[in-house]
Amino acid sequence: MSEIKASIIIPTKDGATHLDKVLEMIYAQAHEQPFEVIVIDSGSTDGTLDIVRRYPVKLVQIAPEDFGHGKTRNLGAELAEGKYLVFLTQDAVPAADRWLFNLIGNLEVPEVAGAYGRQISWEGTNPMERFFLNTHYPAYPMVKSVKEGKTDIATIFFSNANSALKKDVLRTYPFSEDLIMSEDQEWAKRVLLDGYEIVYDPEAAVYHSHNYSLKAVFKR
Repeated sequence: MSEIKASIIIPTKDGATHLDKVLEMIYAQAHEQPFEVIVIDSGSTDGTLDIVRRYPVKLVQIAPEDFGHGKTRNLGAELAEGKYLVFLTQDAVPAADRWLFNLIGNLEVPEVAGAYGRQISWEGTNPMERFFLNTHYPAYPMVKSVKEGKTDIATIFFSNANSALKKDVLRTYPFSEDLIMSEDQEWAKRVLLDGYEIVYDPEAAVYHSHNYSLKAVFKR
């Protein structure tokens, strides 16, 4: 059996709305090297598990109180056999069959610790969310690095909704398990300050957006 190149890790809870399409597009990838899919579910009651069991995934079930954005992704990394770790949310649908190839291809460069891809809004997404996505996920690629130890929000911006990391790097720099959210950007800041680079690749795109209200955005 060939060595697994990438492990795609998807935390789930009540994700039935998009998950079937997410998994369908993952298994339709034009990627010659073997990959695995690990789903970590934290108490779904909406049919998510029925969808998952229709695909050849590695399913892990945890208690809802054991979920944490950093903690659960660190667990997925421990379970993974792949050289590269791909993190995807349950509602981020790969936009094309070269998504995986494009995303993990960036990790072949020694200086690159991680890469993240474009997020495209669904039809009907409100203007505020469209503006946010178009601003943070442009049509052109970027290579991010830190000079003179200085960071800013734009430089450390990184998203585990659609990302790929080197397993060896994550072992050295695991996600913080103390944060409620934004574990991805906190991780990005640490690896950048230690001299690594991060790549943004618009060709590794997913469909992913939310119609958050102003109140919800403020709360987040």
